[in-house]
Amino acid sequence: MDGILGHPETARLTLAFLADRVGMTNGALGGLVGVEPCEVDALLDGREVELGEGARRAIRGLAATQSLLLSGYTPEGAAAWMRHPCRFLGGRSPREIMASGDPAATALVLRAANARMAA
Repeated sequence: MDGILGHPETARLTLAFLADRVGMTNGALGGLVGVEPCEVDALLDGREVELGEGARRAIRGLAATQSLLLSGYTPEGAAAWMRHPCRFLGGRSPREIMASGDPAATALVLRAANARMAA
């Protein structure tokens, strides 16, 4: 996973932020990324998991969203943004969009975060 996602901790830190700060379940994270909940457990524990291209792409998008939010918010503020309704998402929260299972969820939330930070 090292060369695919950049720093080997990228997946773990990104998923940990969503689990711990935003309150997403392993099942929701697994659905979002396209892996089983047990694989989310393994990633959160820092164990190596063979990820397909879709999962790697989803984690890169999630990491980009997290990085963008943390450039303008504290971790608590970024997590709060993820949990609250967002006008850029039609009044739905980014967390709700991500938990919906929509394959385009990561891209939608990244665009919303980009629009919010540009506002």
